Amino acid sequence: MKYIAGKIESLDTLIMFPDYHDHREMSQILRMKATSAGFVSGLGSGDICCYGRSVSLELESKLEDTEKLQRIIRGY
Repeated sequence: MKYIAGKIESLDTLIMFPDYHDHREMSQILRMKATSAGFVSGLGSGDICCYGRSVSLELESKLEDTEKLQRIIRGY
């Protein structure tokens, strides 16, 4: 999976999507001002981690993205 973190209008959000989509494409479709982007691992095991970078957006993943995604998925 891939992800983008950033703002849609004034809302901070993180969106996950399948690998076959491009980071830039998703950012444009969602009209999102991306602040970080990369890949997601560990969804099946529960050991969720955001890592890497988006070449198309020229953005790195951030440590806080992993923390934010864990809170979203675990519901706290």
